[in-house]
Amino acid sequence: MSKKQLQHIEEADKARRLKKHKELFNLLSIAAGLIFLQGYMIAPLIPRLSEVFNVPVQEIGFIVPAYMLSYALMALFYGLLSDRFGRWSIIRLSLIIFVVCTALIATSQTASQMATWRLLTGIGASGVIPLTFALIGDLFPFDQRGVKLGLVFAAMEGGMAAGSAGGAILEPYIGWRWLFLGTAIKEFLIIND
Repeated sequence: MSKKQLQHIEEADKARRLKKHKELFNLLSIAAGLIFLQGYMIAPLIPRLSEVFNVPVQEIGFIVPAYMLSYALMALFYGLLSDRFGRWSIIRLSLIIFVVCTALIATSQTASQMATWRLLTGIGASGVIPLTFALIGDLFPFDQRGVKLGLVFAAMEGGMAAGSAGGAILEPYIGWRWLFLGTAIKEFLIIND
């Protein structure tokens, strides 16, 4: 094989890899948006959940810090795990935990069950965003990283806005359980795409 043919094969291989990286990045951007959507849809639901579980607002309000604290603490460990076992395998594990626990939130029968599922959901969700940033650094040339990071942040912000409004607007029509099940189903479809 000539040098020119080898160069052509290398360029074609590089183009295929870049296309796969872009597809993966698009999926992870959507996943990030959904993670923030479910994280932010909870606050408007607190008064309704207080009624459903017949507990004071202050008690059911614990589901917010349960999620955030577990998210923050586990984010410290996912980077170490991804350095050892690979970014995508740990992101996938994180997404699986997130999907399962988000779906299980919908099965909550008590405020303490919901707090437990929210805590575990935070553990799952916390691996996706930091590792997506690391993956961007691993997969994309320096001159393309800023755009990718900006798009992930846009997806996160969009998820925050949609979650904050969507939780309050949709709950009376579909119920709080379907909000969580819908998020879990959408995220499951992304994982299996």
